[in-house]
This record gives sequence, C-alpha cells and structure tokens, in this order.
Amino acid sequence: MVAEKVLTQFQNISLMGNVMETVGSPITSREKEILSYVATGQSNKQIANNLEISEQTIKNHVSSILREIKR
Repeated sequence: MVAEKVLTQFQNISLMGNVMETVGSPITSREKEILSYVATGQSNKQIANNLEISEQTIKNHVSSILREIKR
C-alpha cells in the first residue's frame, strides 16, 4: 500500500512537470528524468540500466525527490 501511494505521488508530480518548472522547483533535470521512469512503475534497477548509472545513484535521486516532496 505504501508503494502504491508513493507511485501515485510520483505520477502526479510527473504530470505537473511544466508547472513545477514555473514555480522554481528544486528538482533537477536528472531527477525529473528519473521521476518519469518511476511514474511508469519501473524499478530502481531498471532505471539504472536504462540510464547506465548505478542503482545506488537512482536511490540517491529518489531520496532527494522525496525530501523535496515533503517540503
């Protein structure tokens, strides 16, 4: 249930992409890219493979996104 709630939040934020840019969102372009993958339900491992970076880097970006969501 928690995973579904987080995924829904990521999907909603992803859909707001242009709105977030206009309000000066602190989410980086790379985080937005990762967010779009998360919003489609891809795992950290799948995203890491797609972007050819480590799974830990994906986890770091997701953690950063979650911190910004809580603000």
